[in-house]
Amino acid sequence: MTAGTGGEVALRLHDLGEGLTEAVVLRYFVAVGDRVTIDQPVVEVETDKVTAELPAPASGIVAAIEAPEGTSVRVGDVLLRIRSDAPVPTSGVREADRDRVAERLTPAADAPGGKTAEEAKELAKRPVLASPYTRRLARTLGVPLEAVAGSGPAGRIEPEDVRRYAARRVAAIPVLSTRSPATSSPPTPSVSNSPAEEVADRPIAQRPAAVFGSADGEAETLPFRGRREAIARHMVHSVTTIPHVTQLDELEADGLLALKARLDALEPPIPLTAYLIKIVSTALRAHPRFNARLDEAAGIIRLFRHHHIGVAVDAPEGLIVPVIRHVEGRSLREIAVALEDLVQKARAGTLGPKEIAGGTFTISNVGPIGGAYAATPIIRPPEVAILAFHRIRKRPVVDEDDRIVVRSILPVSLSFDHRVLDGADAVRFVETLRSLVREPERLFLSMR
Repeated sequence: MTAGTGGEVALRLHDLGEGLTEAVVLRYFVAVGDRVTIDQPVVEVETDKVTAELPAPASGIVAAIEAPEGTSVRVGDVLLRIRSDAPVPTSGVREADRDRVAERLTPAADAPGGKTAEEAKELAKRPVLASPYTRRLARTLGVPLEAVAGSGPAGRIEPEDVRRYAARRVAAIPVLSTRSPATSSPPTPSVSNSPAEEVADRPIAQRPAAVFGSADGEAETLPFRGRREAIARHMVHSVTTIPHVTQLDELEADGLLALKARLDALEPPIPLTAYLIKIVSTALRAHPRFNARLDEAAGIIRLFRHHHIGVAVDAPEGLIVPVIRHVEGRSLREIAVALEDLVQKARAGTLGPKEIAGGTFTISNVGPIGGAYAATPIIRPPEVAILAFHRIRKRPVVDEDDRIVVRSILPVSLSFDHRVLDGADAVRFVETLRSLVREPERLFLSMR
């Protein structure tokens, strides 16, 4: 967002995170001649991974729309121009606005880190670096971004900074209640006590079915752009550059289901997906080459100490993979809370760039949706493997004593990059999964 000549300010597409260089213009919220205010959402764009609303860099009149809806734009391209009411700094914040923000701050509540109003006024003069998602979050919480100290690179304001600021401000406000203790509402639990099914893997929304016939016999056409086109491009890149091999197997899940049933009786139920994520993390500790990325340009395989596990979600606009970070250090309850939060954001289309970036291994639990025996999941480069869990079914099997018994069978499909891993590696990885699913008590042996 840069100032132009003649009082015009250009809104340019900037880097929305993870090195994304292009986006598709989905829709404008304004038209030429409309009056806008600074930070008002004016256009919605979609990258390969996120949908974002871009705010107006200045107050004024929309002078021109340079990139029509449906077109692809690259970082730095001008989307629209605003004839500003007054000279605007390149940060998109007028001095008077900054002063008004700083004057509202108090040392106890609003000034970041307990700063005085004068110090906060100086802080408010710095350029505001924040993503569209962060700006939208700030508007929702009523947080003035000019007053928030950013923890990101070059002082960039992250969503966590906005939430911390809002929490400090709320904590400083005296709470006045007319209710008696007897009529006060109980606290809301952090995890809902819903039926114990996988929140990450239920279809998030029913997609409208395409109608392929009409009165005149013509087929309906659907746009092939945005996230759908990006998914296609990534899938083609993956299958044409990575030599995929898929290890198919069946795991006896009675032990895992029994443990889950016992724990569900003690606490609010934890979805099965959270158990599977923890089991995968334990297996990655034993087989670190699966928790890796291939850097072809540098000619190296990067093995990661932390487990940042992506979970495939069937979102209304198509597949998206939010990432649960540092799974190796989280409890089952913490994994469940993080999982539900990310799924809700995927449903609302509010995932931020950092929430879909940096994955080291991906899982896809398609079992709750249905399906048959197995599939061949496609690896997300530069990761080197992906694991799919399918529907658990009761099946007759022959046990160790040659008796026919009924077991709960969990089919799995492990796709791996044969440039980095061998078939024997995949077999060993699945055998570790088999042991943990059959006897999940082994999870406690690996806890630190």
